[in-house]
Amino acid sequence: MASSSKKIAKEFYNLRKNLLDLTLRNQLLNFKPRNKTLTITNQSPTNVYKTLVLQDYTMTFAPNKKEEKDSSRIRNIWEHPSLDLSIFKDGDRTLRADLSPSELQKRLFYIDRQAKTMLQEQGYNILYLAVGFLKWKDGHKPKQNNLAPLILIPVEMERKKVGKSFTLNWTSEEIKTNISLKAKLLEDGIQLPDF
Repeated sequence: MASSSKKIAKEFYNLRKNLLDLTLRNQLLNFKPRNKTLTITNQSPTNVYKTLVLQDYTMTFAPNKKEEKDSSRIRNIWEHPSLDLSIFKDGDRTLRADLSPSELQKRLFYIDRQAKTMLQEQGYNILYLAVGFLKWKDGHKPKQNNLAPLILIPVEMERKKVGKSFTLNWTSEEIKTNISLKAKLLEDGIQLPDF
């Protein structure tokens, strides 16, 4: 009986491995910012993990750029935006992105719609917060640097009213190690531990 369960487990492992895309087309191996992603500029991975997971707090999105009022107006080269010192505060629950308020709302709305549609139609969550990235090079393209997320936190977005900012919560589902990266590194004999 134990022998057949080991065979079944091995078969499932092989099937799962064959389903993984280990090429550089995979966003989990070669991350590139797109309209489906949002880069946070003010938080450390440690603070995000502590706030969302350990403390189970909600985080709020905020723009880091002002709206362009008149694109024909030339800015004075000596005019600098004021420094935002809130990025250095421990416990800051704001997720800032280098977008204007309208750009940020459009991007968050698009990401939220895509995630909710996939959950309703396919029954699974595709919305993850990637924490920590590994910079690596592929043997076939040694001059190209690739970024791969290390840890994926399943999250959900919510907005109380139209025109208000979106918030982000951890879904309490299992936090995952990037299995595509784990399999890719294993090809070179490097074992990435489970989170």
